[in-house]
Amino acid sequence: MHLSIFNFKPIKWTTIFFLVLVSAIGTFKIWSLQQAEPGLRPLTDKFWVEKTFAPRVFDLVIIGDSRVYRAIAPSVMEQILSNYKILNFGYSSGGLEKTLLQAAEHKLKVGGKKVIVLGVTPYSLTLSAAKNDHYRQYSKIFAYPYQVTELGSLISPEDSVFSVTRLLKKTEKVKYYQVPHSDGWIESNQIPENESSGYKEYKDRFSKEKISNELLKKMIEQVR
Repeated sequence: MHLSIFNFKPIKWTTIFFLVLVSAIGTFKIWSLQQAEPGLRPLTDKFWVEKTFAPRVFDLVIIGDSRVYRAIAPSVMEQILSNYKILNFGYSSGGLEKTLLQAAEHKLKVGGKKVIVLGVTPYSLTLSAAKNDHYRQYSKIFAYPYQVTELGSLISPEDSVFSVTRLLKKTEKVKYYQVPHSDGWIESNQIPENESSGYKEYKDRFSKEKISNELLKKMIEQVR
């Protein structure tokens, strides 16, 4: 009996120390993120989870890659299409294939207008994009922890790196602002602007891979 009590005390104090340490780190992390300049805080998993698991209440859903989710604001479209509830359902390197098309269809309201807009870019019709790794990553996730306020930030590695960077007072010469909106759009801006910044990356990509005729054919069949 005395031996078990003796062994329990170090475990108890170690556990208490660990919990206090985690609480302190978490508090600093949340504070650091709240103090950040609007738009510079990293995009958290919470944004993507809420988009992926959005309810079936929309009249119009837009799908595609980053050209879609950074460029198309449903709130602006709704000013003209006043009777439409619109969701931007774009993902990084999103491919226009069956998986994403069906996922978009399942966001349409039963009895609604049922419109899907395809954001067609050259890369969205490649076999690499057809994997839809970004969407699949979140479609298989246990969503609840990320939907709770601030809990997603506590477990996000991107937010951890950002908080440490702020602690060390390191700043980037190029600032890329990203403001997520609940309708799936990410308001984006880079300072200083550089319109050719992605040119080399896409030149390299398309030197290795072209638009897939097979994927294009399947997309047309799916739309039909």
